[in-house]
Amino acid sequence: MWSALKFLLDRASADAWQLIVAVALCLLFPALAALALWPAGEAGVGLRLLKGFGVFWVSVFVVYLVAAWVQRRLRVDLYSHPDAFVLSNLLASGALMLGWTAFAALSVQGAAAAAGLWLKGALYLLGLLSGVVACQVLGSFYTGHVYRLACLVVACAGFILFAAWPAPARAAFGWLF
Repeated sequence: MWSALKFLLDRASADAWQLIVAVALCLLFPALAALALWPAGEAGVGLRLLKGFGVFWVSVFVVYLVAAWVQRRLRVDLYSHPDAFVLSNLLASGALMLGWTAFAALSVQGAAAAAGLWLKGALYLLGLLSGVVACQVLGSFYTGHVYRLACLVVACAGFILFAAWPAPARAAFGWLF
C-alpha cells in the first residue's frame, strides 16, 4: 500500500500538490490552534476555524465555478481578453478573501473579549495566520502569482481592518459565515 501511495504522489502535478497542501493546512492549522489554546480554555476557536474552513472551501468552489461559467459565456479568457480575465479573477478571489478575514476577525474578537493581553495577542496572531492558510486555499484555484500576492495583501490588510473595526465585517460578511 505504501508503494502505491508513493507512486501516486510521485506522479502528482504541481496543482495537485497545491491542493494537497491546502487541504492539509486546513485540517492541521485548526487542530494546532485548538491544541495551543486548550490550556487557556479557548480550544473552541480551533473548532470554529475548522468549520469556517469547511464553509470556505465550499464557497471558493462555488464562486470559482460560477466565475468560470460567466467567463466562458462572455468568451473571456487569458488570450482573447487578458485584462478582463485577470480582473474578474482578482475580484472573485479578493471578495472571498475579504469574507474569510471578516470571519476570522469576528471569531477572534469573540474569543479575545475576556482574554488577557498575551492570549489576545496569540488569538489575533492565529487569526492573521488563518488568512495565510486561506490564501493557500485560494491559490489552489487561482494559480497565478498575481492572485496569490493580491490575496496575501488582502488577507493581511483585511484582517487588520476588520480586527480594528468589526462593524463593517459584521455588516458585509457576517451573514456569510
